Amino acid sequence: MNFFDAQQQAKASTSRLIIVFILGVGGFAASISMLILSIDHYLLTGKFIPKHFEEALFIRSFISVIFIVGMASFFQYFMLKDGGKVVALSLGGRLITALSQEKSHQVLLNVVEEMSIASGISPPSVYLLSDSGINAFAAGFTYNDAVIGVTQGALDQLNREELQGVIAHEFSHIFNGDMRINLHLSGMVYGIVFIGAVGRFIVDALHDSHLDRYVSRSSDTKKGGNPIVALYLLGLGLMVLGWIGTFIGEWIKAMISRQREYLADASAVQYTRYPQGIANALIKIGASSEGASIRSSAGGTYAHLFFADGITNFWDHFFSTHPKLQDRIRRIDPSWNGKFVLKETKSPIRSKSTSNVSESEFIPSSAASVLTSPIVIDTLSRIAQQPGNQNLKYARTRIDALPDSLHTMCANALSAQWIILTLLLSTENITLLKQEKYLKNISPMLYKNITSTYTKMLDLPRGAHLDLINLSIPSLKMMSEQQYRVFRQTVIDLIEMDQVVSIWEWSLHAIVLTPLDREFGLSKAPRERYRKIEEIQEPLSVLFSLLIQTQFGNEKRINESIEALRTALILPTLSYHSDVSLSSLSKAIDQIQCASTAIRTMVLEQAIHLLGSDGTHFDDDIEMIHALGSLLLIPLSSLDIPK
Repeated sequence: MNFFDAQQQAKASTSRLIIVFILGVGGFAASISMLILSIDHYLLTGKFIPKHFEEALFIRSFISVIFIVGMASFFQYFMLKDGGKVVALSLGGRLITALSQEKSHQVLLNVVEEMSIASGISPPSVYLLSDSGINAFAAGFTYNDAVIGVTQGALDQLNREELQGVIAHEFSHIFNGDMRINLHLSGMVYGIVFIGAVGRFIVDALHDSHLDRYVSRSSDTKKGGNPIVALYLLGLGLMVLGWIGTFIGEWIKAMISRQREYLADASAVQYTRYPQGIANALIKIGASSEGASIRSSAGGTYAHLFFADGITNFWDHFFSTHPKLQDRIRRIDPSWNGKFVLKETKSPIRSKSTSNVSESEFIPSSAASVLTSPIVIDTLSRIAQQPGNQNLKYARTRIDALPDSLHTMCANALSAQWIILTLLLSTENITLLKQEKYLKNISPMLYKNITSTYTKMLDLPRGAHLDLINLSIPSLKMMSEQQYRVFRQTVIDLIEMDQVVSIWEWSLHAIVLTPLDREFGLSKAPRERYRKIEEIQEPLSVLFSLLIQTQFGNEKRINESIEALRTALILPTLSYHSDVSLSSLSKAIDQIQCASTAIRTMVLEQAIHLLGSDGTHFDDDIEMIHALGSLLLIPLSSLDIPK
């Protein structure tokens, strides 16, 4: 399977279908407007076909219908503004944490952690559904507010590689913004349903009040048509057009959803480099008596979010949000024999210490060598195709290399704070003394715990710091709002203690506080406003000026870099600023955040390229890249280990 071609094919199909869907909504609004024109003409003349086109009335009606559909979409967005956890809780999900003693829970969390570390993001919260069917879902507008849900049936029946394929599929939905697409499409269909419901209400109200008896007595006198007839026909017309619009809208929405499933399958293969994992998971669904069933009454509402169809009904052939299992399996594994046969029983759950032993084709390096090795980061579009899921294995090796005591601390909201605060302790004695005094004043116990944490982290390679941060963020989201405000202020105070903000401090501030601020409602996700890169030319000048200063000191190299970036970004001009302040950088980032995903991805790619212009990404380069990825909401979807 060529997963890059499959992804491009699915994306192209999605784009075409979305255009068709939008045209369909426009056609629906035009039909309603023509109905209103006819009813208006009938009331005035007693005839339904107007001789003259009332342009003003048509436009007003058209805009009104679009407004109603838009409001319905906004309503759907508002209902889920708190992120994926709303979906998880409405499905009856139970949050599981690293403190769980269940081995199957630990395996699931390990798989999610591996995928997160490999993608350069913090692990999303994980919820368990009690259903015995094999299924999973991902929900969230961005990876900062996303959650992963998995059924008990999936944990019971899938082995580690199959579970890895399923989780990779769900990560793809998060990275591709599928929930946002489905939400807007569902909102528009909901608006069409609402208009149809208004029509039905009018017809029912006339019927219940017995006014419809006057319908047969309609006349086309010179004074115009019968108002009761007009109202009845308006209601009937809205009801019929609403029904037709809903049917077509749901059908196109289902086709779009199916294309996103193909895209997620192809992406899962790319992430894991192990097609058989996700293929076997789909085969097991087909072979299981429970299939992918979801019992929750909210299952139908969120059917498009699941790994496989959890709800079945008579209209599946037309409105199924997922392709047939057979089609999905054959796209992944063309050699499949078409039989849903359980090829194997679930593999034994591996403990942390033995999780790599059976991977004979991959020999991990020792903990120290892995964590201190230079890392080369590349983007998905450039990564070389390699056999095996080495990126995930590398991520697993990095996690396994962390000391158990620190890994456990990441799982607790309180001790995770100590890790973050410890990482902000200065290496300069004067500043360190100020920080120690400040922490003692807050709480002697806090100072004691941070001192203890510092001792544990003393010999830890710098390359592991980012992993500790990413693993701590899910636990930090479990703080109360009051606890977070105190923690946030402590982070800022420690950073500002020496009146200077280092690159590391800026990076940590961005990686930790950006998702937490949104979790606790202190900031909102940026709205897309810039579709042309020229609109953010000056903010890009500020950002790249800072990045260039971290790499080059001589004027020739600076000018060459600016020109190379200007050409790569296809900008008319790109200026160099020698005096970038933290406030100007923050302002620039705020504007770049509002650019389209394609522009932000291009910016991050050029930043990665610039920071690795000497052939290697060093620790501070990696930290800046992670910070930029967090700020621009672009996951670093792949880490590649140098040969």
